[in-house]
Amino acid sequence: SLLQEILLKFSFYSFYQSLVMAECLKKPGSRKLFCWNCPTYGWSEEEGGDGSSLSACSQCRLALYCSRECQKEHWEKVHKKHCKYLAGKKINPISKHSGANCPKCKIEEEVTSEAIIQVDNPVYPCHIEYSYKGANKEIMQEVINDKYGDKRQVPIFVSVGEITGKFISKQDKTLSILQQIFLKISAVHPEPFKTNSLSGQILSCLTHLRGIVWSQSLTSNSEEEIDSNAEIVIFHLGKNLLNGLLASVVKYHPTMIRFEEQDGVYKWWSTFIFFLNLFFQANYFNRVLYGLQFLDSETLEKSEGQLELNDFVLNNNFLMTWERLLAAVTDKMIPFEDLLRIYCEGQLNRKCDHCSTKIKVVTFTPGFLATDMIGEGADFSLTMGIASV
Repeated sequence: SLLQEILLKFSFYSFYQSLVMAECLKKPGSRKLFCWNCPTYGWSEEEGGDGSSLSACSQCRLALYCSRECQKEHWEKVHKKHCKYLAGKKINPISKHSGANCPKCKIEEEVTSEAIIQVDNPVYPCHIEYSYKGANKEIMQEVINDKYGDKRQVPIFVSVGEITGKFISKQDKTLSILQQIFLKISAVHPEPFKTNSLSGQILSCLTHLRGIVWSQSLTSNSEEEIDSNAEIVIFHLGKNLLNGLLASVVKYHPTMIRFEEQDGVYKWWSTFIFFLNLFFQANYFNRVLYGLQFLDSETLEKSEGQLELNDFVLNNNFLMTWERLLAAVTDKMIPFEDLLRIYCEGQLNRKCDHCSTKIKVVTFTPGFLATDMIGEGADFSLTMGIASV
């Protein structure tokens, strides 16, 4: 279609842009020093390198800027949220996690630990101590080179949504829900996890992915920018991180899907796959829309293409659907059928998009799990192990 031709036309620009941004946004300890304001706008300052031309924030001595203007703008839009943590002047609540200050722990206490591990109980157990203890907590911290070349361990610097109620972006909340669902699964069906290290690998991958999202908040101005920039980094980690995550999920799938009959209305494993697929769909969505803003006027002047493109963008309800799904499962799960109903915009009884036969939606195919499996070393066969749930 003409839409495909339009998308292909700017996809090369988007790919080039992603290479530039990935170099700036990958883990700070392994990158050159750069202005923390410039990447937000896709600017590539020529100076930097050894940091000699950059000025550091006087408080945290970590944030670097190429000009006074960049520093002032970045402070107002981004850095003032993090500086107190980076400078060590304030401790993030997650480092003081306890049942007394954690809303998740309080809910778990009210429900009782015995009830929360029942398959028919929709409440999640608190995952924080499991996700962020030991090595996993180190993943959530950054090693950053300061202006003088010294490596500094950065304490956790974001608002942890499970404790504060304020998630920094939709992907942050999506990964939090995945962490909670997976811990719930290991609690209600402990047998497969007793002698298998795969569960630790899955939880570690989810924690690492969330750390990537968190790290983008250091330079990004909005939650949309956080998710868009995180997508770039995650996309380029496909071979190393995403393949490992999916390989572990695929190995568990045959065993876990057999527990579905015991799970009643919640179908915990299918729900986990559902939100994992949603995470990948959001990455794909961010990648496509990020490129749309770079369409040139000559392309937009093609009336047929413009109409098709406008229809593609303006009539896409994914962001609204994503928001509704996250809001529905913040504190506890809802029945699997209700998840499908939200995803299908309230219409489970509908016509098949391919053959127009009247159907009722009772499951889904997690097709977006393959969208980031691109590049050398990618294993497309991984998703074939989860053809449908």
